[in-house]
Amino acid sequence: MLPHKRNELSESAETAKILPSRVMRFEADRVQKQNTRGTGCTLSAGLATQQAELTDWPQAVRATNAWLLDGLRHADELHVAHGNGPINHFHSLWRHQSHPKDIRP
Repeated sequence: MLPHKRNELSESAETAKILPSRVMRFEADRVQKQNTRGTGCTLSAGLATQQAELTDWPQAVRATNAWLLDGLRHADELHVAHGNGPINHFHSLWRHQSHPKDIRP
């Protein structure tokens, strides 16, 4: 797998992934956040998990990228760490809670 290749002046980010049978390019919106710690580890863990569940690399990449982008978009909700904090790994769980403020830090 190639690392993310991002044009810092662009509004979008392009990622090239080397899959077992081909190279595919995926594009997504750029999310400008200070809290980005853990994105690389989260991406690799998400890809492994989604590939095991879906058994299709393109679907696994799309699902992981969508979840990771939401985690970045909601990263500021955590209010943890100083400087660059982590992404919000719990964003999809909290969205479905009836009283999410009761469980948030």
